[in-house]
Amino acid sequence: MSVRKAIFWSIFWIVLSLLMNVGIYFSFGEQKALEFFTGYVIEKSLSVDNLFVFLLIFTYFKIQPLQQRRVERCS
Repeated sequence: MSVRKAIFWSIFWIVLSLLMNVGIYFSFGEQKALEFFTGYVIEKSLSVDNLFVFLLIFTYFKIQPLQQRRVERCS
């Protein structure tokens, strides 16, 4: 996947979740919308944290970029 396509899909899902949050706000109130938003931000930050963990593992074991892509395709 290209970087441009990955950025597009990331923005798409973030906007979709914010629209969901607006729906929760109008359906269930401010407190539930705040809880959803807080949970979303925590999950998003943890997923970014996973990228750093993979980077550390690949660096530590000196895994070449070609092998990294091969592992990505297998999952």
